[in-house]
Order: sequence, then C-alpha cells, then structure tokens
Amino acid sequence: MDKNHTNLTFRNANTVGIGLTIIAAIVAYLTQNSGFLSPIPPAGSDGTIFEADVADDAQFKLYFAAFSAWAALALFVPATVYFCLNGDDTNWRFWWTAGFIAFAIHMFWAIVIFFGGDMGQVMSSTRVSAPVPGLVLLIWWAVDVALSWIDAKGRAITIQRIILHIGAFILFIGGSAATGETALIRILGTAAALIILASLGKRMISRKAS
Repeated sequence: MDKNHTNLTFRNANTVGIGLTIIAAIVAYLTQNSGFLSPIPPAGSDGTIFEADVADDAQFKLYFAAFSAWAALALFVPATVYFCLNGDDTNWRFWWTAGFIAFAIHMFWAIVIFFGGDMGQVMSSTRVSAPVPGLVLLIWWAVDVALSWIDAKGRAITIQRIILHIGAFILFIGGSAATGETALIRILGTAAALIILASLGKRMISRKAS
C-alpha cells in the first residue's frame, strides 16, 4: 500500500473507533438516570443475590462501561463480515482497527475507572462474563492489528487471525446474546451473530460454486 494512503486510512480507522465511542459516552450520559441498567450485578451461578455496586452519583461509569462494549461489538461485526467474505483486505483492516480502538477504550474504562483498577473485583464480578479471555483478546487483537498494518503475510499469521476472529466472536456473542444484562443487548448480539454467520455461509457457498 502507498505510505500516505496507509497513514490516512489508519487515522480514519482510529477516528471511527474513537468517534463511535464518544457517541456511546454521550448516550451513556443522557441515559444514566433512566434505570435502563441495574445498579445490582447479575445473580451468581449459584443464585447468590448481590447488593448494588454502583452509587447513585456514579451511574455514568456503569452506562459507559456497557455502551462502550456495544460500540466495540458494532465495529467488530463489519470487520468480521469483510474477513469472512474477502479475507484480510483493506476494508477488513479498517474496521478491525476501529473495533480494536473501541474495545481498548472499553477495557480501560471498565478496569481502571469502573472497577478502580482492582483486578480482584474484575475477576469476581458477575458483570464480567470472561475476564481472562477478555484480557487475552485485548493483547492478541493489538498484536494482530500491528501485523496487519505492517502488511505481514504468511500461513501462520492467517491461521492465528482466523483463530482470533473465532475467539472474539465467541466472547462478543457470548457476552451479548447469551449473557447480556438487558433484552436489548441480547437482541443486538443475536442479530450480530446471524449477520456474521450469514456472511460465512455466503463465503462457503461461493467457494463450492467456484
């Protein structure tokens, strides 16, 4: 790729990732007192009921933690669709980078701001569906984005990229469609899963036809 075009595309991807996250922050601010999200964490797997972990004056922390994750999901979907249909092309790279930026912001906010940097709470809270896999995804995704922008090629890179997309799909869809705290995020997660699976199905049909 042309260096100037690459730099511009990289900046645009960052702008989209940050921009959608800013929109998520605005929506979180406007809805923080709506009661849409519960200040009480989901019950434990053994049925344990917890007390509220969010003060009345800290609702924004909770709402932005949730909505920034939704922003990352929204960007992950087109990235994965492009990857299913065309592999790691320029369109995929753009959305994949934007999705990572949004996810990195979400992870920083959730860990450092919402949980105050207390990894013990991160690991034990029922608000977090998969803390360790989430951290692994953050690091692995960062490495893969870097590999994509230096245009690294090879069978090993392709294989790890496929595995990474599968892992990210499981985490995003599992945290939304399967264990989302609200009906809306479960619906959105289900829709995201269907869109991605449909694109994968289309790719498989096209391969068989050719």
